[in-house]
Amino acid sequence: MISIGTTKRDMYKWLVLLIATISQTFATFVTYGVGPLASLWQQEYHLSQFQTGLLVSAVNIGPICSMLVFGDLMDRYGERWIVGLGSVFLGASMLFAYQVTNYIYLFVILLFAGVWYGTAQPGGSKAVVK
Repeated sequence: MISIGTTKRDMYKWLVLLIATISQTFATFVTYGVGPLASLWQQEYHLSQFQTGLLVSAVNIGPICSMLVFGDLMDRYGERWIVGLGSVFLGASMLFAYQVTNYIYLFVILLFAGVWYGTAQPGGSKAVVK
């Protein structure tokens, strides 16, 4: 519970912590949600198990490639804009994935969604540590 003597600076820290936690949570819903969606895509597009596994892997390859780059950018410029724009682009990528009917396009979009997910982990962690 917040005490009466809490300053605006203390409130700001809690607000940043709340926003960082929500951002990481929603971004994680995207990456963990691809697994269940992949089984639906498999039925819809008549994909093999290999193709379905590649869709799940695509969203997890992106962060591996992008976290170091985004982490460096956050150290230089701060995490606010990078995490914010990354979250917007992550959401837009998944919106595009919803409308795609071609396997290759879906794979590429999920790869980019993974890249944008790479902003949430280092940015959210850095905001929590601060």
